[in-house]
Amino acid sequence: MTLEEYKNILITGTPSDRARAIAEAGNDRSLTDEEFHELTAMIKGVVRPGRRKMTQDEAKLWAEVSRINTRLKDEMVNAGFAVRALPGDLQEDAINVLSRTVSGMLGDLTAMMAETGEP
Repeated sequence: MTLEEYKNILITGTPSDRARAIAEAGNDRSLTDEEFHELTAMIKGVVRPGRRKMTQDEAKLWAEVSRINTRLKDEMVNAGFAVRALPGDLQEDAINVLSRTVSGMLGDLTAMMAETGEP
């Protein structure tokens, strides 16, 4: 594999693709010493590969994910204020309801990760 192919995998590949490429690079004798050192620096994070430019549609979707993330954080802060305002006997019930909701959301995220083939 060429240095450019390794760089492309490090920039755009899935975590499992990157792990395979890193493992393969250690045994790749077709790379020159200079290329190997450059690749090693990228792997160690000394030199960060440039991110690929998002398409306009990808940028819109990424912005939506960012907005949703912000709303989730804000709502959790609001929930904390609401729980603290409840009488003590209702606080535990409210925390349990929030806990089940968050656990369900984590399950949904785990399912999404499984769909993408990521560990």
